[in-house]
Amino acid sequence: MDKDLVAFKSWLDGYGQAWENRNPEAAAALFNESGSYQVTPFLEPMRGRKAIFEYWSEVARTEKDIRFGYEILVVKDELNIARWSASRQGYTLSLMEFS
Repeated sequence: MDKDLVAFKSWLDGYGQAWENRNPEAAAALFNESGSYQVTPFLEPMRGRKAIFEYWSEVARTEKDIRFGYEILVVKDELNIARWSASRQGYTLSLMEFS
């Protein structure tokens, strides 16, 4: 298996586990200190691991019984795309592209 594919799969597995386990430390650790995280295209991205941790602390407090899944679509050079979904009691979130 290609090392870039393994790394992307590992990142997505960690993301899903952090969400399902309601672990903001693990979620924030997936990003470097200057990383950014954008929940929707309609909101400004959060910048920096501290901001990401604060966001995920709220997620961990309010979202329960998450089920996370994904399908990797593209791993090429510096572009990784996955289709993912997360659901919780009667609510489903999904994203078509992630890089």
